[in-house]
Amino acid sequence: MAWPMTIRPYAPDDLPTLHRIDRICFPPGISYSLAELRDYIERPRSRTWVAQTDEGVIVGFITAQLERMGRGARQRMIGHIITIDVLPEYRRQGWGGKLLERAEQWLRERGAQWVILETAVDNRPAHSFYAKHGYTVLRVLHRYYADGVDAYLMGKRLNARQTS
Repeated sequence: MAWPMTIRPYAPDDLPTLHRIDRICFPPGISYSLAELRDYIERPRSRTWVAQTDEGVIVGFITAQLERMGRGARQRMIGHIITIDVLPEYRRQGWGGKLLERAEQWLRERGAQWVILETAVDNRPAHSFYAKHGYTVLRVLHRYYADGVDAYLMGKRLNARQTS
């Protein structure tokens, strides 16, 4: 990394910038409306972290959510990466990996043993990124996005002993 990076918690004033970044990173039908993004960020079991340069330029963010799966004694917590966005000119420089590590650490600390996410089947750079970080395709979600595009459900087991 050529410059220091900061991963910090989301602040409400970040929302317009994060929405702009999401619209740059994803096409219509996949990108979130401002209301949808606000809803995901403000959920009680959700956390968002922002990546910024030391000059204060926000270059990306990640939103993760803790979810309950199953019932009774079989109930368990899993993590869900809602979105991870890094501006195109800052990709392949470590920002996305640091954001993903931070979210996985938070999920692990709260008892999640698995983490899942969805990504468009035609988003090959995302597939490579997630595979590099230990994610595998679990199944295809047909017509997952509003524009009718299929998605891969990807996931990975979170090792409790792993630290970031």
